[in-house]
Amino acid sequence: MRSFESLIAKNNLSMEMARVESNPIIGNVDAIEGVEHYQCRLYRPGRKLDVYLSIGPGEGTLTLADVLYMLAMDASGCSMMKGYADRVEGHPLVFGTDGNFPEIGAFWQEFRGRCKQAARLKDFLGETSYRELETWGQTYTFHKTP
Repeated sequence: MRSFESLIAKNNLSMEMARVESNPIIGNVDAIEGVEHYQCRLYRPGRKLDVYLSIGPGEGTLTLADVLYMLAMDASGCSMMKGYADRVEGHPLVFGTDGNFPEIGAFWQEFRGRCKQAARLKDFLGETSYRELETWGQTYTFHKTP
């Protein structure tokens, strides 16, 4: 299995990161105290891509490998759940509810946002590198050092 570092090197990737007030992908997360939102600008020769991520308090500084891991998880989730978000509109009870329709709606809204971001990532990386990343999201065990 190749590492995120090899994908970074192969694609000559770099990143700038800035903390921002909110993450446009996520709905209202004000109830979760301490969530930190970031805009990460990914670069490769001749291209750039802005992605948005949110992490819990005390997670520390994100590296490019951390960001790619989080994007890999999103990409694999979008692949595994492909088509479900479209079906939810017409059949909300089929896809589970405990009466918390706003929370379920927020979940699917965030899911769609993550999948749109994953599609932009696919365009940025190219098919081969994106598929590699997507596969890692399904199989890679991530160990962040403290």
